[in-house]
Amino acid sequence: MAEQTSVEGVEHQLRGLRTRLEEKYGPLRGRIELEARVSPNLHEIGGLEKAKLEIEGLGHAFRDPALQKRWGTKTSRAILLYGPPGTGKSLLASALALRAEAALVLLRMACMLLRWQDQSPVLLRDLLNGLEGAGRVVLFLDELDALHQERLRLVTSDAARGMMFAFLLVFLDDLEYREEYLVVASTNRPDSIHPDFVRPGRFDRLIEMTLPSPEEQRVILEIHKARAEAIAGRPLFQALDYPPLLKRIEGMSGADLAEVIRRALEDKMRLEARGDRPDLVSTEDLVREAEVFRRIKVVGERIRTGQYL
Repeated sequence: MAEQTSVEGVEHQLRGLRTRLEEKYGPLRGRIELEARVSPNLHEIGGLEKAKLEIEGLGHAFRDPALQKRWGTKTSRAILLYGPPGTGKSLLASALALRAEAALVLLRMACMLLRWQDQSPVLLRDLLNGLEGAGRVVLFLDELDALHQERLRLVTSDAARGMMFAFLLVFLDDLEYREEYLVVASTNRPDSIHPDFVRPGRFDRLIEMTLPSPEEQRVILEIHKARAEAIAGRPLFQALDYPPLLKRIEGMSGADLAEVIRRALEDKMRLEARGDRPDLVSTEDLVREAEVFRRIKVVGERIRTGQYL
């Protein structure tokens, strides 16, 4: 494997590549992201201990091929993260890139197909060609199942989806000869993944992303509390009474908990903006926001799945 390019060099290359692609295809933001510097570290992600352990090992092996040789083996180069929404699949892909000292290229599959239709595989080819010489790259295919979801069939052509599907299969088959890439895909719907994707040599490492246990929920809340207080430079929360709080947030994902924290802080900010002197965020505040968020999430899910149509 070629020596890894400096972070500054990769940043310069990615900026130039973005400019060239946008001149040809239009704005990429929200559909394709190119990042030389990524976060978070694995220890900044709450829960998912088994998944994080696997990601840590994969990152070390990708960064140091000699480690694999010393043990007479080769690790997977194509990984499928599967599990409910909001369980940290994107965070784990970013943490993998950081651990591997690699650039992160994020492709939001549904957004790409909606925007560029049958040009999507051509854009992806130009993107990969432009990454030559950038060193190690984690290529993250977000919502891989979009290629075969019924809802996308209504707004994209069979040709567009078929061409992208074929392109990705060939790319996965060629990974053996493209040592600079580690491919990660995510899905909330493993039942929608085409079986050809999970044949040996393709996505042959599947990592389950589970909803957090109560203790993991507590860790996640503490991480988000600490992050907000570090930004504010002051305490923002009262001492939380976790036993009753954990009962009220049962079944919530890490992303759900982050949103509950955000909404509670936003409410305090609004109160201060109108001239009040709000107290620090309390257990009761978080319980209230969790209950409101649960109701809103149900409505959003019904809209997303077309139940109101």
